[in-house]
Amino acid sequence: MNLENKTALVTASTRGIGLAIVQRFAKEGATVYMAARRMEYAQQLADEMNKAGGKVKVVHFDAYDDSCYQSMVDTVMQQEGHLDILVNNFGTSNPREDRTMGDTDWDVFRDTLDVDLKSVFLGTKSAIGAMKTTGGSIINISSVAATTPDISQVAYGTSKAAIDQMTKLTAVQAGQYN
Repeated sequence: MNLENKTALVTASTRGIGLAIVQRFAKEGATVYMAARRMEYAQQLADEMNKAGGKVKVVHFDAYDDSCYQSMVDTVMQQEGHLDILVNNFGTSNPREDRTMGDTDWDVFRDTLDVDLKSVFLGTKSAIGAMKTTGGSIINISSVAATTPDISQVAYGTSKAAIDQMTKLTAVQAGQYN
């Protein structure tokens, strides 16, 4: 994969899957923005990758703050002039309280769906505007929980299934944005 001259934005990118994506994209030549809440820690990680030859920058992202989605995309656009790849990586779960259908409280269910779906919806909506003239790719990280029911975490599995459907709908509708 060659990502030279590409600009990528990865949410929730200071650990796990998000960090691995940032590292790989940087290795492949992209300018990568780590969208993170813990800015100092993200900057430390970016500095390490930059010392190894990467082009990694940080931008503030708080999945619970609706205004962050557009502002992170605006920051990338102001600094780079284009956004080629968005990775919606943020997701949350509460395995202690998100149990079976009979044991999960409505507030836990609703809160999980709210933040998981919002993170993909608002991230995608913001990126579509930036990608309208140049095109680009939006990658939504989901989970096997979307297609394989578990004995617990009814909210998490439902949110990931909804993300899969939102991804399909966005792909089908992509022609409307060019």
